[in-house]
Amino acid sequence: MGNKSLYFELFAIAFLLIAGSVLLMSGLPGWGLITIAGILSALSFGLRKTAAHTSTNTSANEQAASAMSSNTLVSHSLTSEAA
Repeated sequence: MGNKSLYFELFAIAFLLIAGSVLLMSGLPGWGLITIAGILSALSFGLRKTAAHTSTNTSANEQAASAMSSNTLVSHSLTSEAA
């Protein structure tokens, strides 16, 4: 998720909050827009946190796989030299 999607999410949340507040101040029902803004912000935060956690795990898994393959090469070369 890039910066453009973050900006869009922040703009959409701010727009919904402002529109809902304006409706409430005008005496009209605007709680739905405010509720949707809250749900959108919670989903955005949760998905971004999950994506960051997943990319961290993927990076750690790639490093572990790289270390294991280099250990296999070293042990294979040591076995070949001993023979």
